[in-house]
Amino acid sequence: MFEISVIIPVYNIEKYIERCIESIVRQSFQNIEIIAVDDGSTDKSGEILDSIARKNKKIKVIHKENGGVTSARIAGLESASGKWVGFVDGDDYISENMYEKLYTAAKENNVDAVYTQIYFVNYKNEITVVGNTLKTGIYEKENLDRLIENMFPYTGKKEGGMLVSVCCNIYKKETVTPIFLNIPKEIRLAEDAAFTYAYTSSREKIFVLNEPFYYYCRRENSSTEKIYNNYLIQVNKMWLFLKEHFENHRKAEILMPQLKKYIINKMFILKLFSNKILNLYLFPYEKIEKDSNIIIYGAGEVGASYYRQLKKNNYCNVVLLADLRFNELSEKYYPVENPDKIKETNFDYILISVLSEKMAKSISVILKEKYNVKENKIIIHNPVGIGEIIDV
Repeated sequence: MFEISVIIPVYNIEKYIERCIESIVRQSFQNIEIIAVDDGSTDKSGEILDSIARKNKKIKVIHKENGGVTSARIAGLESASGKWVGFVDGDDYISENMYEKLYTAAKENNVDAVYTQIYFVNYKNEITVVGNTLKTGIYEKENLDRLIENMFPYTGKKEGGMLVSVCCNIYKKETVTPIFLNIPKEIRLAEDAAFTYAYTSSREKIFVLNEPFYYYCRRENSSTEKIYNNYLIQVNKMWLFLKEHFENHRKAEILMPQLKKYIINKMFILKLFSNKILNLYLFPYEKIEKDSNIIIYGAGEVGASYYRQLKKNNYCNVVLLADLRFNELSEKYYPVENPDKIKETNFDYILISVLSEKMAKSISVILKEKYNVKENKIIIHNPVGIGEIIDV
């Protein structure tokens, strides 16, 4: 018997799975079994798992036909001996003290689950912290009700929208298995949301530990970046599954309208995918006065997105779209100019339009030192993609 069973769904991630398992093996809390579920991988993932398991008796490997993340988690749950369960995706990894911290909080506070609401994102080896700002502490009675009322994103309140990932948390095994067993097998996208909304709304006491331990490794072409042919069927199954949970809930009058909005957003995503505009980044209207003369520095995805919006709505006057790659980009996209033209351009602001915060800061230094731009005219803004807003 182990205190915690950590379940890892694995599908075609041969490059990453060893790093993931090693991060769990190194945990400061050692009363852990690791259950890796090979969900019909066609690469060498299964072989790698078998090789690792032969060297460590705490690691158990299950091979099964491909059925999706939920089916892999269920297979892991059926084999788990731990009183508590945690989930880690096989291409991610975790901090060494993650399960010690979560387990301690669970035992000290006598709760069904411990959630963390912030996590690390590793994208091209640049690490940022993202997530919700829920306060650390026990959630029960009135404050649990407030959490449930604001589970869904875009409720019109700043605190709306909890982190739905199951991978940042631990749960009493007996409380999660029935819900996972009821999630429709057709749902192969947003499985975490289906579980989290159903699970949280059925609890009486949870604990939130607002520290980051989990490293989500964002990869291009990963399953979360794709759309499936039966998308509308999945959305309908999601609707029916959560509708059954909420219709007779004590907060049904609040939850049902939110669920409807959530499902509408999910359906809207299909149109965005079909039109290939999920790389739309919202212009930071709140930071720039209307009718200002602005220079957009950076003509990649972010800058091009800003430029398109402003050309349609005329909110600001784009007096220059600048990028060091002006020769390459101007031929393909928009009238991109040499940044040296900043010296001869009258403007109110320069909006640095790149994804990397580190690069934005470097550009800011260049603007001040090379072009004598005053700091109060430089705007650095963390780009917000429409995919983040509508919960892709």
